[in-house]
Amino acid sequence: MIKKISITLTFVCLLLIPFFSCIHFSQAQSSPTLNITPSTVTVPNTSEIFELAFKINGVKDLYAWAATIIWESQYLEMIGKPVQGNFFPDATSVFLTTVEHKQSDATGRVTATESSLLPDVPSGDGTLVIFKFKVLKPVISTTVNVTATQLFSIILDSRGVPLSNPDVNPYPAVTYATTTVSYIPSDGSPVAHAGSNQTINQFTNVLLDASQSLPQDVPDQTYTWTFIDNATRTLTGKTVNYTFDWPGVIPVTLTVTNSKGSSDAIIGITVICITPPVPVIDVEGHSGQTINVPANQRLYFNSSQSYAPYNMTLTSRIWDFGDSSNKISNHQTSYAYSAPGTYIVSLTVTNNAGLNATATKTIVVGDGVSTSLGSSSNDANNANRSSNQNGAQQNTLNLPPIILYPLIFVTVFAIGGAAFWLRKKNDAI
Repeated sequence: MIKKISITLTFVCLLLIPFFSCIHFSQAQSSPTLNITPSTVTVPNTSEIFELAFKINGVKDLYAWAATIIWESQYLEMIGKPVQGNFFPDATSVFLTTVEHKQSDATGRVTATESSLLPDVPSGDGTLVIFKFKVLKPVISTTVNVTATQLFSIILDSRGVPLSNPDVNPYPAVTYATTTVSYIPSDGSPVAHAGSNQTINQFTNVLLDASQSLPQDVPDQTYTWTFIDNATRTLTGKTVNYTFDWPGVIPVTLTVTNSKGSSDAIIGITVICITPPVPVIDVEGHSGQTINVPANQRLYFNSSQSYAPYNMTLTSRIWDFGDSSNKISNHQTSYAYSAPGTYIVSLTVTNNAGLNATATKTIVVGDGVSTSLGSSSNDANNANRSSNQNGAQQNTLNLPPIILYPLIFVTVFAIGGAAFWLRKKNDAI
């Protein structure tokens, strides 16, 4: 019985061999190491050309790679195109490169890619690419970085043979490689070093430090810092302090001068605005924090006096009339309250740094109908006042009819009686 089972299993395994041979197996890859050699370069003269090699170690079945090389284009210039290394055999590889020249961020970039032509898929150690640079001007320290590196391996079949149209597996992430380049002049001429870029809030006191500039101990060496912070500023000294008030990106230039010449270095101070804008509510024909109006009187609101300090700009103005109506986004607007009550009208302004502030006024709406803007509520009293030609007011006597009519009668009777008496007297004479 056992013999029959053994024969049956052997037969089944033989039948499954072709099936397993068709299954693709991927082998787990460990991260190789990447580096640039030499890791440090010291250059004694400007315009000097030096060579860097981008190397890989401990890789298995490398089918393709891609990487980006980045450098500071104000100090270094790439000479020619990157040259293929010895890792891939010349007859079985393709090398491509795309060069991007100086960018707005003062960097140069080269994107390089290389892939194998099957069936040769190399493993082990070697140089992927060689590139050359020239020093453009003195610098204490700058770097050449190889970053965004991608490595791909081949998925092999069950016999360990690469497929003719291979799928590829990415390797685990690999660290980027860096070379540090320093310029140390042999004749004692200066090399300015202004430190690093900084990002700060408004009103922050910043230390500007040139102590790493070369040479270190020269009695007649001077240090001048120039920049624009709302106005042109000039400061002197190896280390200086300055409080930056105005938002924006402020380039700061350090000039180091001695008897051998001068050298410049530039850093950027990014000043973040922390000052909110100032909202101001104007209501035509009204002043004060509290405004009293009758119902349905139209009020005219204006925000023209609002502003954003330190040369910032206002990006929005939002009105809220405090009665659950829709908010209005406008520079000026008008509104009328139909129901008596006390309302808080608010104006919220926002600047281009995203900061906002709100101002309010109180509107007290009473009963009654609206009068025209600027009219007096004492129109009834105005009928009792008259003006002379020069604009001077005159008083008039207002008496009720029950007194006025008898008084007129008595006055007329008295005048008539007096006239009759005078006439009789004259006749008698």
